[in-house]
Amino acid sequence: MLFRIVWGFIGTRHAQFWNFICGPAATLRYVLGLIRGHEIRYAGHNPLGAWMVVTLLAALGIQAFSGLFGNDEIFNVGPLYGYVSKEVSCS
Repeated sequence: MLFRIVWGFIGTRHAQFWNFICGPAATLRYVLGLIRGHEIRYAGHNPLGAWMVVTLLAALGIQAFSGLFGNDEIFNVGPLYGYVSKEVSCS
């Protein structure tokens, strides 16, 4: 995950975030075009694929970060478990 984030800033042209992430209006136009059957080809990520990459990286980041505070109440605890209450770490 860290490699992909770094690669999104220093990588090749089609891998850089600012070259493939489109705004909401462009993404909506792309979706409406798909619904109407007018698919636009992209050399890199299409607008939906770009937002999928962002969503996936965010979800993985949240999961990895929250796992640092985790506690399964049986055997495993995260390395930062002692910094939060038991209720927070188990939820």
